[in-house]
Amino acid sequence: MKRFGFFVTMFLVVFILSSGVLFSQEQERAEVYGVVESVSDSSIVVEEWLHGDAEGDTFEKITFTVSSDTEFTNVESLADIEEGQEVDVGYIVDEEGVKQAERIYVYLY
Repeated sequence: MKRFGFFVTMFLVVFILSSGVLFSQEQERAEVYGVVESVSDSSIVVEEWLHGDAEGDTFEKITFTVSSDTEFTNVESLADIEEGQEVDVGYIVDEEGVKQAERIYVYLY
């Protein structure tokens, strides 16, 4: 009987550890399409169109931090991105609520 209890306990420990319940937090992932408002050495501000109605269009400016881990498509780095370009930004929201760009796709026309 003790041996059965030991195996049940070990199974539960392995299951909990392998599922990551104790050691990881799920980070929110999202993607934004918009027009580049501004670029700095470590961040990019994108203006996202939310909706339009009879009173006009509604936009939201979103700031993303950019790191050496950020992947770029159609440009080499953040320095190659210019105001007015259209971009898709895939990002995560960290524990402090900061939006961190994981990838930036720049549309070339």
